Amino acid sequence: MTFSGIKKIPLIIYDKTNIGFVFWFLIGILITIIFYQPFEQPVISDRAYLLYMSQVVFRGDPLYNSTTFGYTPLASILVGGFMKLGTLFSLNTIESARISGILLYGGICGSVFIMSKTLFNDRRTTYIACILFCGLGYIQILSGIHAEAKLWVLLFSVLGIYFFNKEKWLWTGLIFSLAAMSWHVAVVSLFACAMVLPFRTKKFLPAFTSLMTGVFIGVLPVLLYLLFTDGWIDFWNQAIIRKLKIEGASVGESPFLWIKSGIYPHFILESLHFIFGFLGGIIAVYVLLRNRKAQINDPFSKRTVLFLLCYSVLWAIFNSLDFQTNIDLLPLIPPVIIFGTYFIKYVLDKIHQKGIIIVVSIIFITYNFFDAITYELPFVYKEQLAVIRELKEKYDRLFVIDFEEYYVLQETPMPTKFMRYTWYEDHLIDRTENGCVGIGDFLIEEQFSAVIEFNPEKRVRSKAATQLVEKIQKPFEIPYIRSNCASYLIENFTSSIPKDTIKIKNQTVLLGSAFYLYREYSLYEFQSSILHE
Repeated sequence: MTFSGIKKIPLIIYDKTNIGFVFWFLIGILITIIFYQPFEQPVISDRAYLLYMSQVVFRGDPLYNSTTFGYTPLASILVGGFMKLGTLFSLNTIESARISGILLYGGICGSVFIMSKTLFNDRRTTYIACILFCGLGYIQILSGIHAEAKLWVLLFSVLGIYFFNKEKWLWTGLIFSLAAMSWHVAVVSLFACAMVLPFRTKKFLPAFTSLMTGVFIGVLPVLLYLLFTDGWIDFWNQAIIRKLKIEGASVGESPFLWIKSGIYPHFILESLHFIFGFLGGIIAVYVLLRNRKAQINDPFSKRTVLFLLCYSVLWAIFNSLDFQTNIDLLPLIPPVIIFGTYFIKYVLDKIHQKGIIIVVSIIFITYNFFDAITYELPFVYKEQLAVIRELKEKYDRLFVIDFEEYYVLQETPMPTKFMRYTWYEDHLIDRTENGCVGIGDFLIEEQFSAVIEFNPEKRVRSKAATQLVEKIQKPFEIPYIRSNCASYLIENFTSSIPKDTIKIKNQTVLLGSAFYLYREYSLYEFQSSILHE
């Protein structure tokens, strides 16, 4: 049997579009470095959590036995390997993580060019798509910190749509499988492929066989990793059971509130991109239904639009049920860019006066890169690192609760596999031998001097951050609950009265200098009588 996906290996380097790929690869990197200060971005909260996973792989520790990581591991494996490579150039893991993210973003920009060129088959429209994508500054900010899982999903989503449109079924299955191996939720994209495939080709069985072969090839590295690290049980408990137990009981924030608010006047273009995409999708469907023989452009056929709509609807349904932050919208970016570009093209084609086209183009460019030009950081990485080092000097053996940045910036392993000791980790702690009691005994045996805990009740937000919370998070905000294990450790091994408090300026969301808060951390010293027992 000959699989259609391997009749001709579609490597970019052999394609005439390689110059365009390299050009937009470099443009993406330059925009990120010039405007978004990647080496000054602080590493906080979920960004620190995910970066730590790559550090674990870099150290050679088994990922799921050493942490409570709840994603599939491919992204962490790739970045951990890049960190190993970075040591040859005397780079630390933080620097390697940033460079990997910047390079990944360049790769995404180049892939958007290839995808758009295939879909539109028009130079001007392809450039519009690339410019539109480069205007999404939030992606560049994330990329300047770490090549985290959902950025890899974005890359694989762009390439997956490209290969689907080219009817390279083995490569389609492989690429979308790699997306799911970076973030297991991305299996949604494969469902879209399976649903549309019967309408896409008359040779369904060979195409489906090629697709599933690609899926198996993509899954294989992760299967081998779990096998050799003996991570099956922990992976199942952390990535599947915990998701069902903790997140399955409630619905997350609504993505529509993020899109509607636009976090105005900051990063409003993030919302307008989605509006452009929505309008472009409606126009595309209208044009095709109005003239069944018409094709928007030759490759941008009815079957392509059907796949993009199916893909978008499935991801929109998922995000409506289990949306946590705006980063969850990244898999929707490719169809948003495609339909948004078609909307802009449709408008420009209706304008016949060159002067008006020039004015509209200037407005579009200004709008698209407004965030890049005005972006500022509320505080920088070196300030964050100075606070961590000061704490290290003052308290040599410090145990942290919901403050993983302390270990990430020092590039040292956490004392236990549990990352944050927040309430959603209690059931995982209870599954271990001796549970939280055993953790307490370990802390005493290792002579930890103090516990530092994030105190969310005393955080002070900036005006913009407060407005953001009131618009988006307030209806869904859950009161802070100290975990059972954290309560046990503080109440039984410390004086239960904070000896000191530390205030750290922090970002709420990565949207610029207006969005920050002061987080307060309470520090509890271990009772000397217990330490010397």
